[in-house]
Amino acid sequence: MNATIEFLKNKFSNYYADAKLSYPERFTRREWGFMFLGETFMQRHLGFRKTVELVNFLSAGAGAGTGAGTGTGSSNHQIHKGKKNKSTPNKVPSHVYYSSAYYSNPNLQPMPAKVAGWLGADLIFDLDDDHLRNIEGLSYGERLAKVKNIVRHKLLDDFFLGDFGFDSKFITIAFSGSRGYHIHIRDPKVLLLTSAERRELVDYLTGVGLDKDRIFPKQVFDTKEYGDKKFSKKPKVITPKLDSPGWKGRMARGILELITKLSKLTEEEGINELCTLCQNLRIKGRKISNKDITAIYQELFLRSVKLDKTTFEQRNVLEIFSKDQYRNIFLEIVREHQSIEMAGETDEPVTTDVKRLIRMPTSLHGKTGFRVAPLTIDELAEFDPFSDALAFGSDPVKVNVNEQIEATVNEHLKFRLGGEDFSVMPGEDGLELPEFAAIYLLCQRKAVIA
Repeated sequence: MNATIEFLKNKFSNYYADAKLSYPERFTRREWGFMFLGETFMQRHLGFRKTVELVNFLSAGAGAGTGAGTGTGSSNHQIHKGKKNKSTPNKVPSHVYYSSAYYSNPNLQPMPAKVAGWLGADLIFDLDDDHLRNIEGLSYGERLAKVKNIVRHKLLDDFFLGDFGFDSKFITIAFSGSRGYHIHIRDPKVLLLTSAERRELVDYLTGVGLDKDRIFPKQVFDTKEYGDKKFSKKPKVITPKLDSPGWKGRMARGILELITKLSKLTEEEGINELCTLCQNLRIKGRKISNKDITAIYQELFLRSVKLDKTTFEQRNVLEIFSKDQYRNIFLEIVREHQSIEMAGETDEPVTTDVKRLIRMPTSLHGKTGFRVAPLTIDELAEFDPFSDALAFGSDPVKVNVNEQIEATVNEHLKFRLGGEDFSVMPGEDGLELPEFAAIYLLCQRKAVIA
């Protein structure tokens, strides 16, 4: 057997035998699916009657005993120090999933027969860093920080707890173990939503189909009569109040935030920032030209627009644009800036699929060795995935680093885990690392057991 796979099987098996696992509500109504270390297929359509059956399946008969993992530091940070198995288990999961859906018979096959007994499904949102827009040059840690910021301040505060009014007791969060975060909503009001109805929620988050004429209505001023004819000045576009509910207030705040941000930049920097925000925008199927972007910037700032919350309410900034075309493009930029960018940042099918498999919190991610760490809303702010999601201890492990790995300009692979900085040279043999760092490289196939 491959020595690296054997090593990982023992470590993952012992983790599942010893760790304090968390289980989803209505456990026996869930379908389960697994991928295995050293294998490329998924096994699914499984159901379990008791949690001990799942633990036995995960640990593959590991002889490490059962019990809670030992905590270190944060309550979310569990370092596993399980016993070593004398023999390698045959099959150990590298990834563990359960269905967002509830079924009367979760292990029934084929899938249409199972779906006939569909009883409802949690509402799941999955945000990954590899789908973020405009992240070129950001490190892995910076990308994850950006995802967390979107989860905290946009999805949770602004939409779920704000516009949608979900009760926080029905919301749980999990670090995915690799590239982002999962949000689980188990509010009884959402369990029976169809795929089409869940799509409407996604459209609301992304601002798809946003009726800007309702948010920014036009009002006629100074109508004058000459005989039997009426003449009016060009109608003005009315901007909502900053504290207006829903998308009205969101767009108003977005206008102020974007102009404030641009005002702190030079003209060249400001135009470049607008170009970046327009990268994914299309107006009637066409990209926005640099000429229009430059004109929008100049109309905003060459007319000395100086805004704060007070002056924003006193004047209508949208009236400075000489062309409706410029105003419409600017509002599209604001919408893009204020929306949850689910076309890129969020995996839309996860939300709209009423029978999706999602990672089990407290399981291990087979490409990093990190825990899929469950979090409350309050815990999210201080959560550090590179410390709090570590599942293994610090015992030394020797590895051989692969020659062909992506490294930095000085030809070293650098990463930070558990509060320690590591610098690894491609092709380095017999490198001794703490177990959690060694497993991180092994799972990513950047090293093998020495």
